[in-house]
Amino acid sequence: MAVHTVVTDKIIATGIYDPTPFAGGDTWDVGGPLTIGGTGTGKVEVQTGGQLTATSITALADGTLHINGGLVDSTGDVNLTAGTLHFDSGTLRVAGTLTGVPVLPSVTVTRADGTTSSAANVQLIDSGQTLELYGSGGQWTSDSSARVFIGNADSATPGAINVTNGASLVTSGNATFLGRSRDSFGNNTITDSTWTSNYTEVGSEGSGTVTINGADADGTGWGQLIQTLDRGTFDVGLFLKTLKDLGYTGPVGLQCYAVPGDKYENLKRSMAAWREISAEIAAEEK
Repeated sequence: MAVHTVVTDKIIATGIYDPTPFAGGDTWDVGGPLTIGGTGTGKVEVQTGGQLTATSITALADGTLHINGGLVDSTGDVNLTAGTLHFDSGTLRVAGTLTGVPVLPSVTVTRADGTTSSAANVQLIDSGQTLELYGSGGQWTSDSSARVFIGNADSATPGAINVTNGASLVTSGNATFLGRSRDSFGNNTITDSTWTSNYTEVGSEGSGTVTINGADADGTGWGQLIQTLDRGTFDVGLFLKTLKDLGYTGPVGLQCYAVPGDKYENLKRSMAAWREISAEIAAEEK
C-alpha cells in the first residue's frame, strides 16, 4: 500500500489505503476490493452526495471507514473487525457478509417520561443511518451478546435496515428494538428475504410501524414485490397472524411505492383485502 491524499467535494481519502487514488469527483468506483489501513493510519470518508463502490471493503488496523451522509456500496463483503466504522448518517449497502459492526459499551435511552437510562452492549443503526443488505449473499448476524437498536436519537429521520432480494438478517443473539428512545423512529423492511430474531420490540419508547403490501413470494422486481394487498402469492395473512401472536399491538401501514394504476382504485382494493384478512384472523381465534 502507498500513502495517498485525495480531497474532493464529497469524498476524502487520506493516509494508507489501496488501490491507488481515484481521479477525483463525487463518486469513486474502485473497480475491485478496497483496503483501508494496515501498515499505517488510513481513512476514507464519504460525505453527503458522495458514492463509493467496491467489490469488497476491509478496514485493517488503523483503518477507518467514515460514512458521513453518503452512500457506500459493496458488492461483496464488508469486514470492519480490525478497523473502525464511523457512521454519522447515510447508507451502507452490502451484498456480502457484514462483520465488525461496533458494539457500543453504553447508549443513553430516553424514556417516554423524559428520564434517561443507560443500555450496555448495543449495536446501533441510529437515526439517519440506513443499512441495506441485498441479494442472496447479503447477510449480517448481530453480536450474540449485544442488543440491536434501530433508531434511538430524537429525530424525525428513522434508523433503518432494509433486507431485500434474498438477503439475511439475524438478530437472534439478544433483543432488537425499533424506535428505542422517545421521539425516535426505527424502520425494518424485509422484502423477499429473511429476518431471524428471538425478541423484537417495535416502538419501545419511540415510534415503530409495520408496513405491508401484496407481493409474489419469488418476486425479483418492484412490480412483483410491491403490489396492492389483494395481489401476489406471499401470505400476508400468515405474516400478520404471526405478528399478532408475538404480541405486536402497534400500527400497520400500507406500502404503495410505485404501484401502477389509479391510486383510488388501488387503495380501495387494498382496504377490501385488509378487511378480509382481518376477518379471517379474528375467525381463527374464536
